[in-house]
Amino acid sequence: MQVLAAERPVRAGSVQRFAVGPPWLRIQWEATIEQYTPPHLLVDVQRRGPFHRFRHAHYVVPIGADCSAVVDIIEYEWRPGRLGRFVERVLLHPLITLLLRDRHRRLAALFRQSAPARAESNAVCYVPEEVTP
Repeated sequence: MQVLAAERPVRAGSVQRFAVGPPWLRIQWEATIEQYTPPHLLVDVQRRGPFHRFRHAHYVVPIGADCSAVVDIIEYEWRPGRLGRFVERVLLHPLITLLLRDRHRRLAALFRQSAPARAESNAVCYVPEEVTP
């Protein structure tokens, strides 16, 4: 994913533009921040892009004195109808699950780099059942 433009500071209503996919299959995507409650919640909704409907809630949930869990809840519909549901189940759900696992792995590495003395107390949790078409 490549960020093309992002309004700063981040706030409800701000717009982000980015490109996703490999260079030979770049897809332009535009999202609006629907809700922003730092440091615990950011919700973005696709305005333009490949999905009929896409909403992504990013939660940071404290689970201890020095520990937080990152939880993503994604609701999407690629296209209405049976073909859309088939593509979601066979292709998109596994792909989004892999992308989230990679994102959470990178977040965990970032936490370890920023607080090496407390690496064991930083947790990044992945909740695959929360990816819902």
